[in-house]
Amino acid sequence: MTVQLTFHGAAGCVTGFCARLQTPRATMLIDCGMFQGSKTLKALNYEPFPFKARDVDAVLLTHAHIDHSGLLPKLMRAGFEGPVLATSGTRDLCAVMLPDAGDIQESEVRQLNRRNERRGRPLVEPIYTARDGADAVELFRTVRLGREVDVAPGVQAVFWEAGHILGSTSVEVRVATEEGPLTLLFSGDLGPGGRDYAPDPKGPAGVDHLILESTYGARERPALDPRRPPPAARPGAERRAGGRRPADHPRLRRGALAGAAGRRDDAHARRRHPAGRHLPGLAPGHRGDRGVPAARLAAGSRPQSLRGPPPGRPSGSSCASRGRATSWTASAAGGSSWRRAACATPAASASTSSGTCGTAAPPC
Repeated sequence: MTVQLTFHGAAGCVTGFCARLQTPRATMLIDCGMFQGSKTLKALNYEPFPFKARDVDAVLLTHAHIDHSGLLPKLMRAGFEGPVLATSGTRDLCAVMLPDAGDIQESEVRQLNRRNERRGRPLVEPIYTARDGADAVELFRTVRLGREVDVAPGVQAVFWEAGHILGSTSVEVRVATEEGPLTLLFSGDLGPGGRDYAPDPKGPAGVDHLILESTYGARERPALDPRRPPPAARPGAERRAGGRRPADHPRLRRGALAGAAGRRDDAHARRRHPAGRHLPGLAPGHRGDRGVPAARLAAGSRPQSLRGPPPGRPSGSSCASRGRATSWTASAAGGSSWRRAACATPAASASTSSGTCGTAAPPC
C-alpha cells in the first residue's frame, strides 16, 4: 500500500502551506493556505489547483491564519464538498476571517478593474468573494483536542494543542498500511510555551515522520527570562523600528492576549475591530481550547497581569508593557521546546524548505 505526500505550498517560501496526503483509498489536504507577500507569490493564488478538488475527501486544518486557510473558499468553488476538520476556535475565527478575505479581494479587484478600464486592459475576477468565504465555513466539522477522529477509510487523525493562536493545533495522521500503522505529524504553526494567556504546545512521541516548516527547526532556542526584556524591546530598538518598539506593535500584543481575557476585554475588541460586530465571544466559549484555568477567567476575576503589577514589582511599572514584552518574547522563542516534547523518540523529519515556490511546488 503506497502512501504519497506532496507539498503544494510553503516549499522554498514560508507562506501558502498545503500538503496533499494520498493513500489508495483516500486523498486529504493538510491546510490550504493563501500565498502572501510579493506580487510573484500572490500571483500563485490565481493558478488552478494541480489536482482535482472534487477528489479531495477531507481537509485537516491546523489553524485559522490566512496563509493556512485562505484558499478553502477557492477549493470549494473548484468542487470540494467537505468536510473541513478543525477545532471550534479555528472554525469561529474562520467565520470572520474568510469572508473578510473575500471582501478584501473584491475591493482590490474593483480598484484594479477601474485602472484596467482606463488603460484598455482586460478585467479580472477575485479569487473568491465574501459570500464564498461564508459558504466555505459551512463545510467545517469541529473536533476536540486529543480525540481520535475517522477521516477516511483507513485514516484517523488526532488534533494536538499547538499554543499558537486560538484553536491552533498540530495534526497527527495515522494511516493503516499492509506493513502496519504509519504515523505522520504535521506541526502547523507553533507557540513557544511559557505564556500566561496561551497553553504550551503538546504532541505525541514516536511518530514515523515529522513535517514542520523550517522556521521551527535547525536550532535550539535558549530559555528567556520574562523579567528581562528581549533585545528587540531594549533602548535603541525604537530607532530601528521607525520610532515604535517592536514589542509595542498591536499585532504582537493581540497574539498573546487573544481569547484569554474576560468579557470586558471581548467588548473592547469588538469596539476597536472593523468587523467587531461579527466577532463571537471567543474567550468565554473556548476556554477549554486555550488551556487557561477557568477560575482565572471567571466573571469578576481577571488575570493578575491585567489587574496590576505582581507583588514585589515596583508600583510604577507598566503592566501593559509587561504584557507586550511577554508577547515579543513569545514570538522570539520559537518552537524548540515543543520539538523536545514531541520527539522523545527518534522520528524522521521532513522539512518543507526544499523546492522552488511556484515551480516544484504548484500553488494550493
